[in-house]
Amino acid sequence: MSTKCMKIWEEHNVTCSILSMAVALGAAWAICSMILPHTRIDNDAPIVFTLAVAVISRVTKRMIYGIVASLAGAIAVNYFFTYPYAYFTLKIEGYTIDFVCFLAVSILINLLTYQLRGETARAVRQERENYALYQRNLELEEKRSAAEIAMAKEKMHSNLLRAVSHDLRTPLTTIAGTSSVLMQKSDSLSAEERTRLAANIHEESLWLCQMVENLLSVTRFQNDGKVTLKKQDELVEEVLEESVTKFKRRFPDQEVHIRIPDQVLMVPMDAMLIEQVLINLLENAVRHAGVKAPIEVSVKQRKDKIWFSVRDHGRGIAPEDLPKLFDGSLHQTDSSRGLRIGLSTCMAILLAHRGMLMAGNHPDGGAEFRFWLPMKESSESNEER
Repeated sequence: MSTKCMKIWEEHNVTCSILSMAVALGAAWAICSMILPHTRIDNDAPIVFTLAVAVISRVTKRMIYGIVASLAGAIAVNYFFTYPYAYFTLKIEGYTIDFVCFLAVSILINLLTYQLRGETARAVRQERENYALYQRNLELEEKRSAAEIAMAKEKMHSNLLRAVSHDLRTPLTTIAGTSSVLMQKSDSLSAEERTRLAANIHEESLWLCQMVENLLSVTRFQNDGKVTLKKQDELVEEVLEESVTKFKRRFPDQEVHIRIPDQVLMVPMDAMLIEQVLINLLENAVRHAGVKAPIEVSVKQRKDKIWFSVRDHGRGIAPEDLPKLFDGSLHQTDSSRGLRIGLSTCMAILLAHRGMLMAGNHPDGGAEFRFWLPMKESSESNEER
């Protein structure tokens, strides 16, 4: 209804403005006609007509209507509501000043109202322009962010390809060379030597299997599609023990100290993936510590998060490598293969769980990797990342 009235007002602005002026002045005349017989005070009329002029100045869009209303109001006050009634005169002492002052005040109100409406219109127009500029900036920022994300993904993919060629070359070369020795010199080798060579092939094969699992996880969590997590409430103690058990199969001589709270901790997670995170962190600790020392694994609850920590007592992480630890840009020697792909996998898995992975050097020495998982599901779907 309001939109329809505004449309009619715009189409017939002159007619509507004149009618509005006539209605406002007529209403002022009617009010003063009812008041005057009871009060006999002529000073009420100028106030009522001044209010009418203010209303006219507000509802009409052109200043001329307010000026005309001011002049008509001044004449009406003098003619109808100033003694002698029904007679226009400026000859009585003080009437000229009253007429001029009323007319000046009415015109000034009209000018101020018109100026205020103009300022309001400019403010509204400026606000719309600012909002449009904000929207354009927001769109440009979104496009820039999308471009940066695409570049980051492309960089990560390139780094992963370099990591694959680097980390798979050595075990494949070892398997090929060892198997060649077994085939060509089997008769000249002792049973102990054959067993040792077969054990090397077995170890490198297990390493390759782990690398393939890591690569599959990286592909799964860093593509543009949706990832389905098989989340359910898991007992933290069981997940931790299972991870250490699998780790000990490859490193039976490595000592691991576990510290967990006495209370029962249940966390929604994909248990197999979190086990992979823990195993990767444990294997990294073995390969990069540089010393044969126990690895410490601990679990703590802080508010609504469960924190896991894997710490070694080795040489720690170089300060210049910390900012680049998870982006796959580090270049390691063959003796430290596996760090980049493993940590990329861990970060991707934890992000999919709405968690986070951090790394640093412990104050008492050695590297420490810490990650947390939320104890409750967020409002977002836990089936997608």
